[in-house]
Amino acid sequence: MILAFRRWCWNSRCESSPRRITPKNKFLPYVVSLVAMKLTVMMLLASNKRSHPQRMGALSADYSLTVTAVDTVGKDEMNNRRYWQMLENLEEAEIEGTATNRTHPSSIWLIYNRVPRCGGLTMVFLMKELAKVNRFAHQRHQYRTPWNRLLIEEEMKNLVTWFEYQHQAKSYDRHFLHVNFTRFQRYTKNLRPTYMNIVRDPAEREYSAFRGRRSQDPLQITQEIKRRDAAGAGTGMEWYTKSFDDCILDEDEECAFNSSEYTFSRAIPYFCGQDPRCLVPRSRWALQRAKFIIEHEYSVVGILDKMNETLHVLERYIPRFFSGSAKIYYSRGYGRRHENRYIKSKPALSDQVLAKLRDSLSDEYELYEFCQQRLYHQYQQTINTH
Repeated sequence: MILAFRRWCWNSRCESSPRRITPKNKFLPYVVSLVAMKLTVMMLLASNKRSHPQRMGALSADYSLTVTAVDTVGKDEMNNRRYWQMLENLEEAEIEGTATNRTHPSSIWLIYNRVPRCGGLTMVFLMKELAKVNRFAHQRHQYRTPWNRLLIEEEMKNLVTWFEYQHQAKSYDRHFLHVNFTRFQRYTKNLRPTYMNIVRDPAEREYSAFRGRRSQDPLQITQEIKRRDAAGAGTGMEWYTKSFDDCILDEDEECAFNSSEYTFSRAIPYFCGQDPRCLVPRSRWALQRAKFIIEHEYSVVGILDKMNETLHVLERYIPRFFSGSAKIYYSRGYGRRHENRYIKSKPALSDQVLAKLRDSLSDEYELYEFCQQRLYHQYQQTINTH
């Protein structure tokens, strides 16, 4: 109909009567086509919502986990009785890390939901270099822009929808808890993101976070000292000069890792996902869910202290993004320096402090050892097959 209208408008009759083509009506065909397209899209969305209400509405946490697992694993594993028993009895399940490669063959999205204080800046610099060589785009989140790590439904939908409009290979990094993409995908059901992450020794991570609060932007440090001095004279400098050993051994509130308060400083929530229960320290359910999602969703979870093995596995498990990563990593000197310009050399932790941290961060150490086991199996798999 639109094409016929345009032919009529621009035929010899129109040419003989140019006054009929006025500014008011010469764009009418385009306006009509746009209105028709909008009506069609609205009808399709309404139809999709009626046909698949579970994709558009909110899901319970348990059902969300089930959808994640079902959409990720293969048919053989879905029929595996042990797999379903593990899912149904998560807290009592014996979850082991394997060498299974979870990278989807057609994946063009790489999600790096960074665990804090785990060499994230170094990895981001590496990924930006790799983007030039492997022809993908890296989308880095602006960390001075506020963004929640525990997202609401609308934020998760917006994130997934943004990716659905990315038709070229793209990597993305940000501090946020694991998001189940298959729960919110509407237009790209055949695509799956590739998840990766890096973890480190929990005691070293907490030590790094402690020093980072005192070695970051000088302006922020000055503001923190003034804020504390306003609450109590002299407390600002007392906070600034405090040592990590004293903070741990004196059981200072800042280093109260046995606290039951929600926290985003641990590694477990970043794998456990978008559920408030994932933030509860020493939660067996959160730990088991984190291990389950790592094993069944993440292609690679590397270890900061084992970058040689980590890069080796990344190159072979996610070649689309990490091909040639070891060469760039070592040629640029990323293995010899820390990319955070505010962090200086730090003294080693005492055995007494390490023992106390291992006790108070026991669940974090269990996850860390699980990731070490999984990376070891993946590394051995790459050696045996090449």
